Amino acid sequence: MRFWLRTANLFLLLGFGILSAQTKFLVDAWYEYLNVSDDPSYYKSQVLTRLYNKNNWKQDNYGSEQPLSHGVTWLKFRTKTDVAPGIILWANLVGEHRGASYGDRSSDNIFVYPSGFFRLEKQLFSDFDFRLKMGDFDDYRLNQGLYLFNQDVRGIEAEFELSEAISYKYFWVADLVRSVGLRTDDLFVHTLALNFGDSTSEYSSHSSVSMGKCLGDMDTVKSKLVWTLGSEFYWAKSWSGYFSAGNRGFDNRSGAYLLGGKFAQNRSKSELNFRLEGRYYEENFLSGLKNDVDYIDLEKTQGANTIGNELYPLSAYKNPFSQLAVFSEYQGVYTEGQKEKILKTDVWGVSLQGEYLRRFEPFFASVDFDLNYVKPDEFAGILYPFCIFKIGYEPAKNNKIAFVVSNKGINLNKSYKTFYAYKDFFWGLSFSRDLNFN
Repeated sequence: MRFWLRTANLFLLLGFGILSAQTKFLVDAWYEYLNVSDDPSYYKSQVLTRLYNKNNWKQDNYGSEQPLSHGVTWLKFRTKTDVAPGIILWANLVGEHRGASYGDRSSDNIFVYPSGFFRLEKQLFSDFDFRLKMGDFDDYRLNQGLYLFNQDVRGIEAEFELSEAISYKYFWVADLVRSVGLRTDDLFVHTLALNFGDSTSEYSSHSSVSMGKCLGDMDTVKSKLVWTLGSEFYWAKSWSGYFSAGNRGFDNRSGAYLLGGKFAQNRSKSELNFRLEGRYYEENFLSGLKNDVDYIDLEKTQGANTIGNELYPLSAYKNPFSQLAVFSEYQGVYTEGQKEKILKTDVWGVSLQGEYLRRFEPFFASVDFDLNYVKPDEFAGILYPFCIFKIGYEPAKNNKIAFVVSNKGINLNKSYKTFYAYKDFFWGLSFSRDLNFN
């Protein structure tokens, strides 16, 4: 499998060398500052706090010391090359400056890394299509999203489709043991899907069965077979619903369940989209998948401390909060009174995430909401209510300057809680240039 990883990297590197009349060059840019007060209050789970303190994790110390408080700059230099009909290659170079404090050119706050994506689409013969994708998949959702969703991954996806009615897809994901979110060894997932109706009809559906040898930490947890069954339904072109159920290793109490729906509407003066989901994970589905990764240097003081052994990319701030790790972090040893207890529990949750944008050309107003309620059995639930309001000016399409009011901050502490949900709102400024090749 390491051979395939090297092969994927080779294709990405070739992107910088394939320069032709079919190559486009663009730069995305984002700057944001949030005026967070000293020692702000934020929403946190009592049982998780006890769990972190028991294991001497640095937690609850940096509520105000997060990159947005010092102003972050993110640049993405992108090339898109049409190599041949049906073959497209993206090659990107990302640069991050994580705040002007503590020295404007401090190497502790500056990071540069490559990314890229390769896509091939071919019709092998009549009504039989082949698609190959490899590279970086941003904000990826596997099938209906029962266990891999809202996550940045690197991998290879190959799909065969017959008459737009039946398809087989193989997806390999490089291990995520030290990634933001799900903690697992390499994922190998096979999916067989049936489609009913077509994209031009008012109603259609998509049903799939998937099997994968996955969801195991290479160091401590043996990989187990995961089966999932799911369906998606589409109607009136704006609405869709989906459900999925799965089992990990056929152990006792190892089930997982998902029910969700989404809506998307794009008009000349307004845009509205949202996704509502309910999830339930039994304890043995989650067992061993806790992600203990540091995104800061624990040997340093808090100043200019935004990069640890692992990188939390600034672009992840744009992703929804909910991932499987929101649920799998409820395990370990904690203290209650004078006694030590083992935390191992079923966890369920509900999330509502979306955005409303209203244009008053050349001005605009928007609200980005991401509400998450997470409840472990026998413990109090926790609400993470993220909300970002913007009023701004758009002199050219997707080039925006905005005044921001937000309660969402970047959390680099050890644990999955990658965003702070502040109890107060803070003002800020945002400048963005967001162009899309697709």
